Amino acid sequence: MSNNKNWSNTRSIMQRIIENPSYNAKESISQWIGNIGTNKDTMLLLVGNKSVSEDFVVNKTIQALFDTGIFAHITAESLSKQSLAEIVNGKLFLYINHIPKGEEEQQKLKELIISVVIHKAIKSDGYKIPTQAKIIVTIDEAHEFFRDFLELCTTLFIDSKENILSKFKVNSTTPLYQAIESSLDHYSDEIRVMEKEQLDIRVNENQRYIDLLSERNVAENEVSSNNLPILDPYSNDFEKYFPIGEFHTYLTGLTRIGKSFLLLSLIMKHIHRNDCSIIGMTPS
Repeated sequence: MSNNKNWSNTRSIMQRIIENPSYNAKESISQWIGNIGTNKDTMLLLVGNKSVSEDFVVNKTIQALFDTGIFAHITAESLSKQSLAEIVNGKLFLYINHIPKGEEEQQKLKELIISVVIHKAIKSDGYKIPTQAKIIVTIDEAHEFFRDFLELCTTLFIDSKENILSKFKVNSTTPLYQAIESSLDHYSDEIRVMEKEQLDIRVNENQRYIDLLSERNVAENEVSSNNLPILDPYSNDFEKYFPIGEFHTYLTGLTRIGKSFLLLSLIMKHIHRNDCSIIGMTPS
């Protein structure tokens, strides 16, 4: 499975899950994992196809290589209930796979990233507690939250599962998972001897990330310019536009005006209320 008979299958897979990597980017994930225990390359941002990066990088590789006790999944609950010192204590990996909705939790997450990535220390009771923790982020699409951290992290775009399976000429992820599991010892030796150097900044795809944010902002502004509400089924404002009650709604509109999205929003709002059943019917 590996392109090089001296490489482990895990190393080959870590290279080929990256979407169209440059020559310098191919070893980025392995180098980042190999830099554990150093103050280099503290943050890895994996963008796109979150389920792929979660499965291959986080679950099958990092958590299999290292003691789970040094791995912390950062959630809205942990941010609200624990201090930064408690979150980081004894951890080498901090895993982020979503942005909390609460403003306080978001601010605390920013403080955590700044403390770990820039200061390499957590303030607690007037003292600075050094940390060598690394932060790994998996997200489905570029998010404004991470814009300010782009120059501080290694940013990589992850390929789709379908493309990865095609690269390896397999029909499912099972043989890839088996290949990782059977070659982890070899891979561990490989990353241990990799040069502990700062990753080349050219491997970062910061501009692509920024361009995606700009495209999304343009799309949102186009919607807002029509003076139409942007519907969030989880928002308390939703019922101002669509009151809950026993009545019928007749919905018409041109193609691509947003009828299907509105229907999905209405369904999600009713599911979120958890006090009714949803039945979908399509005329034959």
